[in-house]
Amino acid sequence: MNITDVIWRNSHAWPDRLALLIDGKKLKYRALRRHTELVSARLVEAGVRQGDCVAVSLSNPASFVIASLALARMGAVVFPLRTTMPEAMKASLLERHQAKALVHDQHNVWRSPSLAPEHHLDFQHLIAYPDEGVKLASAPFASNADTDPWLVSLAPAAAGVPRSLFRTHWQSIVSISLTDLPDEAAQSSRLLVFTDPGSGNGMSEILRQLYAGGTVVLATSGKAESFFQVVERDQVTHTITTAGLVARLVAHAAAALPESATRCRSLQSIAIAGIELPTPVQDGVRQRICPQLEIRYGHPETGFIASADSARLTEHPQFALRIAPWVQAQAVDEQHQPVAPGQAGTLRFKTPATASAYVGDDKASASAFRDGWFYPGFKGAIDAAGYLRLV
Repeated sequence: MNITDVIWRNSHAWPDRLALLIDGKKLKYRALRRHTELVSARLVEAGVRQGDCVAVSLSNPASFVIASLALARMGAVVFPLRTTMPEAMKASLLERHQAKALVHDQHNVWRSPSLAPEHHLDFQHLIAYPDEGVKLASAPFASNADTDPWLVSLAPAAAGVPRSLFRTHWQSIVSISLTDLPDEAAQSSRLLVFTDPGSGNGMSEILRQLYAGGTVVLATSGKAESFFQVVERDQVTHTITTAGLVARLVAHAAAALPESATRCRSLQSIAIAGIELPTPVQDGVRQRICPQLEIRYGHPETGFIASADSARLTEHPQFALRIAPWVQAQAVDEQHQPVAPGQAGTLRFKTPATASAYVGDDKASASAFRDGWFYPGFKGAIDAAGYLRLV
């Protein structure tokens, strides 16, 4: 399969259904497919081929989604490159992945010294419709791409340049399918992805919503006030964000937005990616944003691992997450042997989507990956009922 297959099916089944919504601008499934195929054709015209790694550094999240789908559709590898990264870090990452090209904003001033000028591709040109009478080549399509990489996912390192790993089409599809795929109700839902769309978690949520035939809502600003404006204007029904961002949302609402709960009245749930969320922040979310919250824990190396919903968080304020049924999770001793239930040890996880190595970093790979397990470097305890706590 190709990760775009389900989205293309939806574009034929529901061409007039809303796929993306950003700053009040609407993009239907038919238009999403058309834009993506146009960008694919232009990428081929620029010399990009199946298997090439292409850095995507775009400030507009909708543009990022379209460029990423275009590259995945043609069998290239998407390398998300945040525009705010230090220049030296960008250059190091491009060299690590031997990027063939860089897709950038029209006014993005940074250019990679390792790429020729013709390999710096302006997204506004890629998506511009051709002049009358000009015919582009048919958009390429990489089928049967199951084991081929399509995304470079960045993982934090203790210091310096982030580590990176390849995600295959199959790993992403499995990871998305194992977590609760929205039912038919999602087809009328509007999911605000209030986090970096280039992160593994952000992209997974975008794909999951598009697979379900729902609408992805995106924000052009990460500022707290932007969140409340987008939720109210676009009548967002669900949202996902991070623990750090939601703390800022609660603080902003407490200090400057007494009507925040009214502005968020369309919200049915809020999901927060992380593993620890202080009780005062949880209370603030319930009072000022949405009473139905869920904590989701995972890693770029594994995908989703465990979660806790509002009822669980209220019942167990000490914060324990229920491990997903498809996840193997253990706390082990120094000899890598499982400790007794409830006893603290070094955590390790194994999922159907677990990576096997970091790109170009054998030392870090040997430390983090062992016999199919991923070791995140945390201490924790897992009880007999399958609840996880950090120590």
